[in-house]
Amino acid sequence: MVTQQEIRSGRRSKNEAQVEDHSTTGASRMIVEDDEHTGSSSSEDDYGGSDDEASYMVDGERLDLQATAESLMAQQKEDGMSPQVEGVLDLLIWGIPFSALFVLLDIMIQQQYAMHPTLLIEIGRMMGTIPILMAILWFTTIRPFARSRVLQLLFFSTAVTCGCSFVWTYHESPFQVVMRRTPPLGCLWIYSIVKLDLLPCVTSLAIVALFIWQHNLPIIYDRI
Repeated sequence: MVTQQEIRSGRRSKNEAQVEDHSTTGASRMIVEDDEHTGSSSSEDDYGGSDDEASYMVDGERLDLQATAESLMAQQKEDGMSPQVEGVLDLLIWGIPFSALFVLLDIMIQQQYAMHPTLLIEIGRMMGTIPILMAILWFTTIRPFARSRVLQLLFFSTAVTCGCSFVWTYHESPFQVVMRRTPPLGCLWIYSIVKLDLLPCVTSLAIVALFIWQHNLPIIYDRI
C-alpha cells in the first residue's frame, strides 16, 4: 500500500515538473521575442537605414554608398579617354564636315566655268587648305585662345568680312580669282555663322544684305 508520505512526494515532484515546464516555455518565448526584435532591427539596418542611411549590408559586410559611388566615378575617369584623345576626336568631328564643304564649293565653282577637276588636283587643293582650316578649328573651338565674348566679336567680324568679300569677288573678279578665293571665303563665312549666337548672326547677315543692296549686286547671277 502507498503511504501518505509517498503521495505527498509524488505531488511535490509533479508540481516541480510543471514549474520547470512553465519556465522552459517562458524562456523559449523570450528567445523567440528576442529573435524577432533582432530581426526587425537588422531589417531596419539593412533596408530602413536606421543606423546609417548611406550604407547597407551585403554578405554580412556593411558598404558605404557614397564611397562606392566615388570609387566607381574614379574608375570611370581612369578608364576614360585622355584629354588629348578627346581633343583630336573633336577636331575630326568639326574638321570633316567643313573639309567636305570646302571641296564641295571648289568643285561647284569649277563646274560653273565648265571645268572638271581631277582627283589629284582636288587632293593638292586640300593639302594646301585643310591644315589651315584645322588650325583655325583647333584655336577657336577645341582649345579656344580667348574668352567667349572675344571669340564672338572675332566671328562677327569674320562673317561680315568673308560674306562681303565672297559676294564682291564672285560678281566683280575674273574667273581665275573667283575659283581661287571663293571656296575658302565661303567655308570661313559658313563656319563663322555656325559659331555665332543668334543675334550677332542675324546682324552680320543683315550687314551683308545691306552691302549687296548698296552696291546693286544681284543675288542670283549667271556668269556663263
